[in-house]
Amino acid sequence: MIFSFSIAAQNSQNAYPVGTYKLDESSISGEDRFGRFGEIKVRKYKMSLIIVSLEVCMGAPTYNSGIIVDTAFYRYGRAILTTVDDAQCRIYLSFSSAGVKVIEQTANYSFGCGFGHGVFADGYYRKTSQ
Repeated sequence: MIFSFSIAAQNSQNAYPVGTYKLDESSISGEDRFGRFGEIKVRKYKMSLIIVSLEVCMGAPTYNSGIIVDTAFYRYGRAILTTVDDAQCRIYLSFSSAGVKVIEQTANYSFGCGFGHGVFADGYYRKTSQ
């Protein structure tokens, strides 16, 4: 009986965070959108693996952006993305039922993680759909 309880507790902590998450720190002025905005889509792939699509844009006037689409190991509400464009890039995802907190670490934030100039993924992306 104790063994069954342990498995159930572990599975509930490792529930897959499938859905869409949005970052919106932007405002509209005329035809331009100023400030950062982005989206993360997560799908289950295999046992302990998720597919993550992360897009972020800095808004007007440059609209510099970055995108990563990759698989990541997922365990206990967390995943880490890496890129081939930047060996020092780590994007930490910490999921909750309401959203995902993103923290990017790289040696060069001007072009880190293969993103456009000055683009960074940090922020809280609110869950908008399953």
